[in-house]
Amino acid sequence: MSLVHVALVPETANSVDPAELARVAAAVQRQISRDFGPIWGVEATVDAFPALELVPLGYWPVIITHRDLGDDEGFHLTSHRDPYAIVEALPGWSLTASHEILEMLADPSGTRTIPTVSPDPEAPFARVEFLVEICDPCQSADCAYTVNDVLVSDFVTPAFFEPPGRGMAGRPPDYSFRGNVDGPQRLARGGAMTWLDRALGHVVHVTRGEDDALERTLLPADAGETRPLRATVHAGTNNRRPAMRVDGIVNGLKASRKRLGAQTAMRARAELYRKELATLGRAEHARLLTPKDADVKQRLERALTRVKALKESGEQVDARLIELLTQAREQLDAPIIDPEEAFALNLVKSALRSPAAPTLLTARDVPGLAQYDHEDIRWAKALFEYAFHRKAPFPVCPVQAEGSLVHPIADTAVIAMAGDWGTHDASSRNIGNAITAVRPTHTIHLGDVYYAGTEDEERQFIRDWPAGSAGTFALNSNHEMYAGGSAYFGLALQSDKFDYQTYSYFALTSSSWLFIALDSAYQAAGRGPTPYDVGRLPANDPQVAWIKRLLASKVAFDSSGARKRCCLLTHHQGLETNGSESALYADVKAAFGGVPDLWYWGHVHGAAVYQPRVVDGRTFRGRLIGHGGIPFISDFQPAGDAAARIEWAERSVGNATGVNGFAVLRLAGAKLSEEFYDERGGLRYSTTIAP
Repeated sequence: MSLVHVALVPETANSVDPAELARVAAAVQRQISRDFGPIWGVEATVDAFPALELVPLGYWPVIITHRDLGDDEGFHLTSHRDPYAIVEALPGWSLTASHEILEMLADPSGTRTIPTVSPDPEAPFARVEFLVEICDPCQSADCAYTVNDVLVSDFVTPAFFEPPGRGMAGRPPDYSFRGNVDGPQRLARGGAMTWLDRALGHVVHVTRGEDDALERTLLPADAGETRPLRATVHAGTNNRRPAMRVDGIVNGLKASRKRLGAQTAMRARAELYRKELATLGRAEHARLLTPKDADVKQRLERALTRVKALKESGEQVDARLIELLTQAREQLDAPIIDPEEAFALNLVKSALRSPAAPTLLTARDVPGLAQYDHEDIRWAKALFEYAFHRKAPFPVCPVQAEGSLVHPIADTAVIAMAGDWGTHDASSRNIGNAITAVRPTHTIHLGDVYYAGTEDEERQFIRDWPAGSAGTFALNSNHEMYAGGSAYFGLALQSDKFDYQTYSYFALTSSSWLFIALDSAYQAAGRGPTPYDVGRLPANDPQVAWIKRLLASKVAFDSSGARKRCCLLTHHQGLETNGSESALYADVKAAFGGVPDLWYWGHVHGAAVYQPRVVDGRTFRGRLIGHGGIPFISDFQPAGDAAARIEWAERSVGNATGVNGFAVLRLAGAKLSEEFYDERGGLRYSTTIAP
């Protein structure tokens, strides 16, 4: 098919917000290019126009109207046989627009059919012609998904039209893009399908109600009908209204935004862009893609100037902070004679200059002055970002829209994970390449973008983190929170890279497994002077209420009614390196009413597989994968591993650094295989959790 041009345009000029029109056009354009086009072999552009008079010749218009269309909405042809579609401008109209545009592209004439075998039990094995309505079988708002925070329609694949039982060789086909249809010629709730039975002389239209009951309607196959078959079916069946709308609003808040406060976040992002543009060409515009001492010096000078100005204005400022910043500035230009006396060592170990206090790092640090070593002067960035950070608001998903937090995945999904990966160095690049090589369907970063999750660091993370073919995700962490989490929430989660992710917490679900990812950093506690070091999930955290609702919903149970196995993902650890339970472990146990079957975390720089332990009759397995980029000396040594109940760990000898790497989970129905790899893609450890 040649390139098609679609125009999204209001019937009356200025009757639809131009910004909303442009936003929907961009979302559907992206849906076509990324999702729909490769599957159906269609190339198209979608452009917004303010008035019908401005739509160029050759464009197929999709007209947004405020008329009450009754049952006449949808796809039509003009008297000249040019295709167009009409959409009623009700709340959530983007779903209808996506639906109509995709169906218009798949079947421009409204008459395209695919010959196949009838699914009708009253006419078994009859040869019929399925009307190519690719969105109808999964047209319910419950099946929709979001692109650029805009609600769009799911659609079936060509495999949907295959006779039941034929299928493709190898892996089972996907019958709809988002997996809402579980077999050929089958319907999701609220879905519909139509076929022409020429032998019996009628059109069969089948819908599936919310109670799963199938309703069958027969229409005459009128040979003299001049309208396209699709328009005839729409006029005779009231096809879309019950499925796509609930009292005029598409599935409550799902119709508005994927994220709470998306407009606020987009405004914040716009301000960030304006701020950056304003600095272009100025001497103070520093790019920190590769942190350098000069960058740290510049930031320290600005921080010192600011804190002195605050003090002079009468603000209460901790004198120790001024002292530390002044010392930092002086020592940047002084030669380091004894690393033990270097500013970085003092600064990182403790803002209070207490040698016994924990460091901003979370593992046994590598001695030295190189990047990410213990005396790396750039760790100062974490301190002054934290000193002046303003904690970003925590986005909470409305209860009515919590369905958007749960992402269905295939029973053959391949999930690649790494923790503490955001170093932007050779090791993390190697790991990124190795992850890409395993062709994951989903990738999940368990948090830590260094040094402090600032805008420049998050942008590089967004650019470099390897994407999954069906979803790319990232968790919040202590280092992201050193800068208040604003770049994580405002840049990373708003970027195209993480389009499938809604909030800093979410879930993935297959037929047998439920993966729950949580934000353990936002309400994390400090350990001594080190902020956000102890992961917490207090009872008043909105995630706790969501967990309880999720575990009580049908998502948590398989088709037989048995509870699915649960794998938890957090940044902070569930078990300490000595095998003892962390504060977060107790919080999780209270929130879940027990322990998960499997738990992956990062934060501690290393990798370990803890032996299974039975807790209240349930087998619990803990996993550490905090070895994604930071050089570390392993805390796991044979002498102490028996007491810590360590089955396998990345170990180092003496002061030799441990091996960096990542983990891969491979689903095979109810069976889950775990694989730990080094940064070059070498397999280090594997095991299987059988049903």
